[in-house]
Amino acid sequence: WPVASWSSLDYFGNWKQLHYHAKRFYAPVIATAIRKTPELVELRIVNDRGEPVRGSLLLTVFNVNGEKRLQQTFAVDQGAYTAGVLAAIPIAELSRTLTEDFLYMELQGVCGGEKIRFTNECFFAKYKEYQLPQSEIQHRLYEDAQGQIHLEIASKVPAFYVFAEFRGVSAVFSDNSFTLLPGQPRDLTITVGGKFPVKELENRLVIRNLRSSYEE
Repeated sequence: WPVASWSSLDYFGNWKQLHYHAKRFYAPVIATAIRKTPELVELRIVNDRGEPVRGSLLLTVFNVNGEKRLQQTFAVDQGAYTAGVLAAIPIAELSRTLTEDFLYMELQGVCGGEKIRFTNECFFAKYKEYQLPQSEIQHRLYEDAQGQIHLEIASKVPAFYVFAEFRGVSAVFSDNSFTLLPGQPRDLTITVGGKFPVKELENRLVIRNLRSSYEE
């Protein structure tokens, strides 16, 4: 029976959007931005691993059409099993057009000899207050020489909560429900429940995003 539910898996075992987000927000190393007050944003690093994380955080402010408004880099040196504030920035220094801009973060570093990469974003206003442009998402579904199914996906404008699925087919994607930036295509691997030719999967493929969620 359809209900409002906290479940992150559907009846068939497919991952809902929540499950993909949980994979990210429970990651052992994350970067996040929190509006501490209406005038202030805090950049924070959380390190749940037993080794320090050292690297950098690239902070970019984009408008909804993909234009870069501002870009800054911060050094990261976060101790093991700690969380901390990397910087506190007045919002007025980041944007004066809050319903047009959003903040995008990319953390890159090393922890215990392992490379770390984590991306996140922060919106300055409620989603419904943004005039998002029409999404222009392109995709290519293909099978590589090892039989692995891939979905290559790109967009000409920022697209938020991009979510791909196959109608009537159980499948888990390497990532899903993410922000897709222009000039930064993604190549996702897919574990499909059962044997389906690529042409049939193409016919069953649905790609949604925040902007398309209120289109007919």
